[in-house]
Amino acid sequence: MLGRVSPIAPKRPPSLGPRAMNPATTAKPTLEGRTLYIPQMTTIGARLFAAVFRSTGIDSLAVEPSDGRTLELGGLYSSGEECYPQKVTLGDFLRIVHAPGFDPDKVAFFMPTAEGPCRFWQYAPYLRLVLDEMGHTDIPIVSPNSKNGYEGVGGPDLFRRCWRAIVAGDIIRKRLLMTRPYETVAGDADDACEQALTWLEQVMADPDLSTRDRMAAMVEVLTRGRDLFREVPARYTKDRVLIGVVGEIFCRLNRFSNNDAVRKIESHGGEAGG
Repeated sequence: MLGRVSPIAPKRPPSLGPRAMNPATTAKPTLEGRTLYIPQMTTIGARLFAAVFRSTGIDSLAVEPSDGRTLELGGLYSSGEECYPQKVTLGDFLRIVHAPGFDPDKVAFFMPTAEGPCRFWQYAPYLRLVLDEMGHTDIPIVSPNSKNGYEGVGGPDLFRRCWRAIVAGDIIRKRLLMTRPYETVAGDADDACEQALTWLEQVMADPDLSTRDRMAAMVEVLTRGRDLFREVPARYTKDRVLIGVVGEIFCRLNRFSNNDAVRKIESHGGEAGG
């Protein structure tokens, strides 16, 4: 049985005031002594984003994988009609807020924003509104935007490193999807993925590497990771169907949101792509 909490979500969508419309607290000094939590779209991506922030002296972690509590809290503090990824990311942050021993002076939340028709641009403002109504007005929401060159959170250089980390993480994830369906010992491909990811995290979190040295180290790590996957005992056959996993990007990549669709495809004899 999931624990009960008192809902505070408004019965109808509130008017977003100036603070909610500009939710970011991006000046680095406000993050001193805090842990910056990164929402998971993919576990690999969130962990690598956190590693990049750690390279700048900002303590950062990916949020824990979503669970039933995520949906309970997300549903209590939103109508659930806005957007499923919004409900999941909000619920994951609120698990931290409702965790035993929670200290609002020691956390910050990362939720970027973007313009356009997608409701993603409302995630950060609504998170700001919920936190304010809970009385946590001083919890920073780091919400970078390309319009100001990601000013205040390390600038373009930090986000170039974030982009490179995401690309490298996608390479590792692709190798995992190409290997795991054919492994002869269950778990070997996941172990190779975890080791390759750990190596890449170490490279991305190193504060002393120059851009050239970091790029060289990334290439070396990806090469070693490739070799790890090649060493996984596997029986490659042509009778597995390659099934493309498509749809809304968050739900397609987030294992909790798609009920682990990729592993289900693999368990039924397919290879998942996408």
